[in-house]
Amino acid sequence: MSTSYIEYKERGFWENDIIVEIMSAYLLCFLQKIEDKPSWLIEFQELVKYNSKGYYIGWMHFDLDEYLTTAERREKLVDILHSLRNQLDNNSDMLDLSELNVLYETDSDKAEYQGTISKQKVIEVINKFIMLIRELNIE
Repeated sequence: MSTSYIEYKERGFWENDIIVEIMSAYLLCFLQKIEDKPSWLIEFQELVKYNSKGYYIGWMHFDLDEYLTTAERREKLVDILHSLRNQLDNNSDMLDLSELNVLYETDSDKAEYQGTISKQKVIEVINKFIMLIRELNIE
């Protein structure tokens, strides 16, 4: 299995690319629902989209140093990640990945998601992102 190093301010964590891809797809769903996004968040959303399609296997990246240049931006993304985590935290232990296929209905280069995945694995990656952005130790 391929892994990538997710980095911010010369710190980071290694994670399975498939889990990062799936987390990116859920994040993309969430970002698409936000209205009146600032330009940096629109650009970030495009990068999340490419990550969700698996374009960067072995080099999944979010350019956090480029996008999170102010405390306001960092808090905005942390708030989004908290909201996404809360949205995923329902009664089921598994996530049905087929619900992500709606992301690419009109996209000629669409990804196909099938099966289920442990909700906890996706939430763990979200938590690592939050800790990384907040510059906390990731363990």
